[in-house]
Amino acid sequence: MRSLLLLVFVLLGLWANAQIGYHVIDSLEEAAKQQSGGLKISTLQSLSKELDNLSIDEGIVVLEQAVQEAQLTRDKHLIAQTNYDLADAYFKNYDFDLAERCLRQALANCGKDDDKLNCDICSKIGYIHIKTGNVDTAAFYFEQSCKTAQALDDKAAYANAVHNLALISRDKGDIIAARKGFEKAVGLYYEINDSLSAARNLSNVALLYLTDKQYDEAYSRLSALMPFFERAGMYDDLARAYSNMGLICSRKDPDLDTAMLFLEKAKHYATLANDSLMMVDVLLNEGDLYLMQGQLGQAFSNFDNAMQLSVRLGLNESMTATYVRLAEGHYIEGNYDKALEDINLCMAKEKETGTFLYTPLLKPLLLRTYAHLGEYDSLDAEIVRGDKRYDELLAEKQQLENEVGDYDAVSDENEQLTAKIHKMRYVLAGLATLIAVLALCLVLSGTAKKEK
Repeated sequence: MRSLLLLVFVLLGLWANAQIGYHVIDSLEEAAKQQSGGLKISTLQSLSKELDNLSIDEGIVVLEQAVQEAQLTRDKHLIAQTNYDLADAYFKNYDFDLAERCLRQALANCGKDDDKLNCDICSKIGYIHIKTGNVDTAAFYFEQSCKTAQALDDKAAYANAVHNLALISRDKGDIIAARKGFEKAVGLYYEINDSLSAARNLSNVALLYLTDKQYDEAYSRLSALMPFFERAGMYDDLARAYSNMGLICSRKDPDLDTAMLFLEKAKHYATLANDSLMMVDVLLNEGDLYLMQGQLGQAFSNFDNAMQLSVRLGLNESMTATYVRLAEGHYIEGNYDKALEDINLCMAKEKETGTFLYTPLLKPLLLRTYAHLGEYDSLDAEIVRGDKRYDELLAEKQQLENEVGDYDAVSDENEQLTAKIHKMRYVLAGLATLIAVLALCLVLSGTAKKEK
């Protein structure tokens, strides 16, 4: 009986809170109808925040009205601020194109007294480009944001800028600079008592150890952060941590069952956080595990779902990462025509965005695919493309083999192939096959270079 009464009181409380919320919304809507100019804009901004709890789309409609009202005032500051607010809503809704369009409109209307807003706008534009894989463009805007933050002596904005520039170093493969940047950001966040942002940067440091294949250190650091993330209800960070712990388990003394368990938890928290970006990463990592277990159907299902999300959200880097997985899966399946199509799509997408994270790693897979298709003219052309002669390719191959581990099992045959390669074209197919394991390892390691 007591439990029933408690349930009734809880439901009544929830109903009462909902009614209060609707009353506030109705009051703000009525007030906005009677107002104009800056006062109306302020009311519309408050209304959008209330509506966000019910529907972000309805909040966006209200912010669009605020932008229109600002344009009627011809006040550049109001135009800049309302466009920034609308861009932030589009960003949360993963509509990056519209978000950037509004941000550029906001930037064009910033005046000499809008340095703080200018700083925030540049930071947001940079973040859009790092999400969509345009690293150089992101770096430009992050640097602008950093300079403005320093000029304003805004510690919070400067800490964010240091964090953002560390992301650039990470995505460009400069692990040392990235680690220094994230650790500096941790100190800056502690100075302003922002423990949540400090914890996120500690997580980024842990992921750098994963990139550097220091799996024990990465696992230990991530595990230490989990209780904090749980207490703070940081679902997106929990998803990221579990996803990367799954990666660690799949690579260090492979424990695929535990890895899959972690990835299921990552998917759960990504769903709770409504984080579509994180869900793409989890789908790819889970698909990698299925690929390793030979479950091609499950792997392709994950990769297809990841591609659909990536296309919908305009995530170029995630698209290229997915093409890599699809190419590897189709190669394993023996569908070499489809594998070649996936490889070409990946290279075209990276050429389009000006980033080349996966193209160099696809070289061994491309050679193997050409060999299986019997396209020896294409194979020869690829080997001598640009100024990369075949002996240079062999030197690069040897260097990469040293990085990824022990290849004793194939070393004898590999030495024989290397000795004959300048004489016999057909040996190319054999050589390409020998580096299959290398290609898969390198492709999978590319996942850890992203912000998890």
